[in-house]
Amino acid sequence: MEFALAHRRLVAYLDTLTPYLQISLQEECGESVCGVQLTDINMQISNTLPRLVAAFSTADNYLSLLARGPVEGVSVASLPVCLQRLKISIRDLHSVLEALHNLYSSKI
Repeated sequence: MEFALAHRRLVAYLDTLTPYLQISLQEECGESVCGVQLTDINMQISNTLPRLVAAFSTADNYLSLLARGPVEGVSVASLPVCLQRLKISIRDLHSVLEALHNLYSSKI
């Protein structure tokens, strides 16, 4: 249950932080030293950030269901389905993080 609550706080923090990251990327694009390639990369990063929040939110939904247990959350019969969907959401999260890693690496 503690992990699920910590994960929920992380999702809320990411949701709050994302607009500021997008503004920062847009301001960086406004600088005179920012070329076309860097502007394109920044826009791709800016477009990927909401996908990151969505992936964390999806994983958070399944984690909170599992944390509640069989009485309040997932029934024992639907536990395998919930675990499978959590696994899929974590894979989606991994692919978004990989995309962001590649984009930030190409900025160097």
